[in-house]
Amino acid sequence: MNAAIEIHDSELAAVVATQNGVIVRLAPAYVHRSIARPGFDAGSGWSQPVEMLFASGVVEGQLPELPCTLDDGSISGGAEFRGMIPLPCAVETAVRFEARNFYGDLVVIRGVGLEVKPIGDASYVEEFPGG
Repeated sequence: MNAAIEIHDSELAAVVATQNGVIVRLAPAYVHRSIARPGFDAGSGWSQPVEMLFASGVVEGQLPELPCTLDDGSISGGAEFRGMIPLPCAVETAVRFEARNFYGDLVVIRGVGLEVKPIGDASYVEEFPGG
């Protein structure tokens, strides 16, 4: 089974600076699962807490009030993902995460590596007929 986070409708719960980088918590993230391409082909939708770990990460600009629901976003640099992020995911080069909430506020985080992983159990939401 393949899985991917749909940035749209995922909840940005926290952004935590650590000694080694920045942790972004999506709690919950909206996760598509499919035997083929998640978010495009038929499958199911799930709600699941997820962490995005940006090695040597920095937050650019001001964060919006958290928690907030994301409308859209992307990752660029060493990997290119628009609207969907594979779960799990590891990128070992420079990356930039950009997302907007439903009010248009921008979130920008960059780092020199990225690891995306689930941190809790998933709850079934719905069937997805495919796009």
